[in-house]
Amino acid sequence: MSQSRLLILGGLTALIIGAASFSVIQNDRDVAAVQKALTAFPDLAAHGADLARVEIVGSKSRVTLVRDENGGWGVREFGGYPAKEDSVNRLFLDLASLTLVESRSDNRQNHDAMGLIAPADGGSGLEITAFDKGVTKLASIIQ
Repeated sequence: MSQSRLLILGGLTALIIGAASFSVIQNDRDVAAVQKALTAFPDLAAHGADLARVEIVGSKSRVTLVRDENGGWGVREFGGYPAKEDSVNRLFLDLASLTLVESRSDNRQNHDAMGLIAPADGGSGLEITAFDKGVTKLASIIQ
């Protein structure tokens, strides 16, 4: 093997090692960013027994889930028609474990295009709000 080929192979090896090192470092940064994700509603899980009402409001529809005195769930707009308890519990658990990974936009001008304006404000977002037995909001999000 000639000396020039040996230098070329050595250079390519160094380049590959450098690229692999960069990839590992970048992957570590991505993992660290996910690990720093914030829980959207850190105290919500502790208030599960207090949950009494969940409002789901869209631009053209509204569903209000209400817990009765026996702990069952009903749909207010349908005269208290029973709601699937496991679906309501799943919704609550999803809200309680929701993590915020990244900020999508600090520019409010982009919020309408992203569906982040509340229906009450004329937006197209879907607003989910959980209340306790009083009128205190436990959690509220627009998606």
